[in-house]
Amino acid sequence: MSMMNKRKKRIFTKLLFGISAPVIVILILSGFLITMQVGKSMEHQSMENLNSASLAAANQVDSFLTFYLAEMKSAAASQQVEEYLKNATGNVRMPDSKGYPEIKKTLDKIQATDKDNILAAWVADLDLSQVTQSDNFTSEDGWDISSRPWYRAMELDHPILTEPYVDASTGQVIVSAVCGVFDSSTGKPLGVMGLDIKLSQLVTIMSNYKIGTGGFVVLATEGGQIVYHPNNDMIQKNVSEVEISDNIKQAITGQAAGSYTYSMNKENYFGAVNKVGNSGWLVLSSIPRSEVLASRTAVTVTIVSVFLLGSVLLVLLIILISRRLTKPLKNLSNVAEQIAEGKLDLAMENFDNDEIGMVAASLGNTVLQLKDYVNYIDEITSVLNQIADKNLAFRLEYDYKGNFEKVKNALLKISSTLTLTMERIVNASEQVAYGSQNISGSSQALAQGATEQASAVEELAATINDISHNIDKNAQDSTSANEQAVVATGELETSSRHMEALVNAMEEISENSREISKIIKTIEDIAFQTNILALNAAVEAARAGEAGKGFAVVADEVRNLASKSSEAAQNTTHLIENSIQSVMNGSGLVKDAAESLSTAVVSTRSVSEMIERISEASVRQSEAIRQVTAGIDQISAVVQTNSATAEESAAASKELSDMAAVLKELVDEFQLNRN
Repeated sequence: MSMMNKRKKRIFTKLLFGISAPVIVILILSGFLITMQVGKSMEHQSMENLNSASLAAANQVDSFLTFYLAEMKSAAASQQVEEYLKNATGNVRMPDSKGYPEIKKTLDKIQATDKDNILAAWVADLDLSQVTQSDNFTSEDGWDISSRPWYRAMELDHPILTEPYVDASTGQVIVSAVCGVFDSSTGKPLGVMGLDIKLSQLVTIMSNYKIGTGGFVVLATEGGQIVYHPNNDMIQKNVSEVEISDNIKQAITGQAAGSYTYSMNKENYFGAVNKVGNSGWLVLSSIPRSEVLASRTAVTVTIVSVFLLGSVLLVLLIILISRRLTKPLKNLSNVAEQIAEGKLDLAMENFDNDEIGMVAASLGNTVLQLKDYVNYIDEITSVLNQIADKNLAFRLEYDYKGNFEKVKNALLKISSTLTLTMERIVNASEQVAYGSQNISGSSQALAQGATEQASAVEELAATINDISHNIDKNAQDSTSANEQAVVATGELETSSRHMEALVNAMEEISENSREISKIIKTIEDIAFQTNILALNAAVEAARAGEAGKGFAVVADEVRNLASKSSEAAQNTTHLIENSIQSVMNGSGLVKDAAESLSTAVVSTRSVSEMIERISEASVRQSEAIRQVTAGIDQISAVVQTNSATAEESAAASKELSDMAAVLKELVDEFQLNRN
């Protein structure tokens, strides 16, 4: 029951908070957004209303002023006024000037067009510095036209409005519409035409504009002077003298139309500024911000009240619906708890024909199906016990439905699969027993062969070790022979170089001998010439007689000396020729010896290279024998390992044959389904 209460509370809470909370949040957000939008719309609408009021007032004021400005422009452009001002010269007064009666009639006529608003029509002469009006007023001497506020109209080609001022004679607030009069031929300014307009009607027009409860309009001139304000104390003041926001002061003095939020006399306002035509005047329409916010607050309160009321009604409706839902769910929960306790003999109540009623019907069908499931489970339990007792030839009596049909198929598949598996195990065990016996015999034969191979490999290893020793000795002898051959080659090369030097020396001796032979030839020539000279000297001495005897003796001695020199030279020549022939013979022998040594060096070099190659081959053979020896050692280890493995395989095969027999005995204990 406590579980039921908890479930009921959860459903109620879900319905209450799952539906109402989001809806209330949505309502709150919607209310907030609507309130903000309404507030913005109201502010926007207020601004639109202010702008409309300001624009309407500006248009009405513009119509009012435009009429009088147009009247002045037309009057100032008349030929009558121009001629009158041209004739008003000298020291005469304007009423005494030529054409005054006609001008007076014109001024009276202008005033008569609107006596209620036109206080007076007048004309001023620049040269006389005088003014005369329709009300018979004429300025006195000393009246200065240049000091008048409308004097600048003579510098412009269009009519203007003066700043409002109080008329001295009537005390009324007026404004003058003024237009300059110019000489049509020269363009020279002659004077001014003007109207003094009462502002009482304009004030009445402005006062008729009502904006909300506390709204109002303000009329200001181009210079910032306030023409109209609902507070009379503000009239005739300049905006610079009023406690008002700077943005409004700048808007009025800067002729900036638009919407503004400003403060005046410590109160906030919404305002809209619009220009009055081309006059330079402006209209400011305003409404207290508090008034707009009060309306906004009222709308907000109304919206919040509606949303709160809707939220309360929604919560009450959810509570009512949740109670109607939880009552039948409670009954269904009780039924489910009884089913969970194993009580399947239950009577289901009648429920409404809705989703809960459908759940109740489904729960009743579930109870009926559960009874069948109990029978299924009992039979399945019995079958599993039979399988546990090694009986695979079981039968299933019930027609299983739903997911239990998969269980039935699975059990039948288990029976057929296990039966097939057991039969395969029996066949496999028989084959394993037969194979293990064959393996045992083969392993024993392999072990015997491996033992014999190990013995043969050991003998082969010993023989290879001897060969390796001999090859190592040959390699050492080859290395020694190579070293001796290298030494012999070096000695022969040295001898060959010495023989080459000897051959060169012999050639030099032969060359020197030839040079000496040439010198001896020269000596023989000298001896021959000396002999001739001695002979000539003897002939001359004979011719000289006694005086030449001494000279003849000398000539004889010289001839004897020349003969001896020639003989000695011939002997020396003969000896040198013999020496040259001996040197040439010795040089040939030395060349033959050098060539023999060179041949011996080449042969020795070839022998050395062959011995070196034999040495290298012996080293490689020695290394190869070492590798062969290592391979034989590995083969010996493998053969020994094979022998041990074969013996172990024979033992394992015997054990495998025994285990196959045991496996067959275990499988024979199962009762198989032969169908």
